[in-house]
Amino acid sequence: MYSERINDFDEKAIAGNKRIPLLGLTGSMAAGKSTVSAILAERGFFIVDADKTAHDVIQTEKVLRKLTNAFGEGILDESGNIDRKKLSECVFGEKNNEVQNKARPRNAENASAERNAAEKKSRVELLNAIVHPAVIESLFEQAEAAKQNSDFPGVVLDVPLLIESGLHKKCDSVILVTANIETRYARIMKRDGLSRREAHARMAAQMPQWKKKRYADYIIENDTTETELHLRVDELIGTLQKKAAENNAQPPCEA
Repeated sequence: MYSERINDFDEKAIAGNKRIPLLGLTGSMAAGKSTVSAILAERGFFIVDADKTAHDVIQTEKVLRKLTNAFGEGILDESGNIDRKKLSECVFGEKNNEVQNKARPRNAENASAERNAAEKKSRVELLNAIVHPAVIESLFEQAEAAKQNSDFPGVVLDVPLLIESGLHKKCDSVILVTANIETRYARIMKRDGLSRREAHARMAAQMPQWKKKRYADYIIENDTTETELHLRVDELIGTLQKKAAENNAQPPCEA
């Protein structure tokens, strides 16, 4: 079953007279967030996909220009678009540093490693400073446009780092998809062909699941079958629709 945390969902006036709720969807690694997102889409919810949005945003003229100014035209493909692999190598790669380090004396290795780490951090921060604001702007532009369509029972922000980025504060409620640790280990190892140690390293780099639960209004546990998951999502949708109906029955707030 999903669990629900008491919150102020009923007391919030959703943007616009239609009061279509803005739902934040997130989950721990390999918990099944993407599957829940797909089920919600099948049920008529409008999904704003952060990963897809980020992929599209970096190809816009404004962001593309900023990225090439920051990292050079070597990140472009033959068509003049951003080559995501080249961009990743430029930001996170070590090839240039390795070439430089071969010419350094041994007593300079430690200092060089610290300098390389600082340079990489700087590149990552620069990339984030360029891309993240544009992605967030696009996410909410899509969400606001969808809210104008009364056919949608809700708009869902599907964001892996919803809580870490602070975007959960912009949502009317937060849905968290969880699974027990052993289930997640098994899924990651099978899906990505990783050892248990490698899977652990990836999970350890994320916010712990227990901490994410503090921010969740609804928790969908995904430890069994996909059929059971469909039932749990449908149960949650019933609760959301009931609360949305209650909200829509309330008179609009006067300015």
